[in-house]
Amino acid sequence: MLWWLYFNEDENLTSDEIGHVFFWSYAHFFIFASAAALGAGYAALIDALGDHGHGSADSARWAISLAVAIYVFTVWLIRDRHILKPSQAFQLVIFAVLIALTPLLPLFQLPALTLLLVILLTLRLRHTSLPLPQNT
Repeated sequence: MLWWLYFNEDENLTSDEIGHVFFWSYAHFFIFASAAALGAGYAALIDALGDHGHGSADSARWAISLAVAIYVFTVWLIRDRHILKPSQAFQLVIFAVLIALTPLLPLFQLPALTLLLVILLTLRLRHTSLPLPQNT
């Protein structure tokens, strides 16, 4: 679902101004780091639940939800705040906060996280983007 959230039909880089290009480029570190942290969080959760790991399942749950929240927030920061209508752009921020809080539901964290991502993806794909500025 994170893949579909990032790779939709909207233009990723909305401006060719040097400051925007550098920010867009370097902010992708957080996209890649959060995706890697998500994989590490799932590996830690599997180890903790299988009694093979040294960490707790709670810390792995926090790692998973915070990695997804950082990913969603970064997608908003580098792209969606520029291309969506202001009333729609903050949906990603709201969902990032909700996703970050899912470990407070320890028995239902992963289903809640999945449900929030499905809702977010559905809402995001339904919104039409603002027309991109024309570079002349």
